[in-house]
Amino acid sequence: MSTPPSIGDVLNNILSAINSVIGAIATAIADNAEVIGTVVIVGALAVSVMSIGKKVFSGLSGWFRGLTF
Repeated sequence: MSTPPSIGDVLNNILSAINSVIGAIATAIADNAEVIGTVVIVGALAVSVMSIGKKVFSGLSGWFRGLTF
């Protein structure tokens, strides 16, 4: 019969697996940093344009509503 693994071995393997996963995530983020940055910037620009557009169009619609024929 084989001996069961010790608690220290189990914890060491768990920490090693967590470290590997975090390292893989960090590598993936670093490899795609340019794309991630572009998406963040384009998203921020889209939100700001949408916000400004809402203000402009609500003002124009109010102005047209004020015109009576």
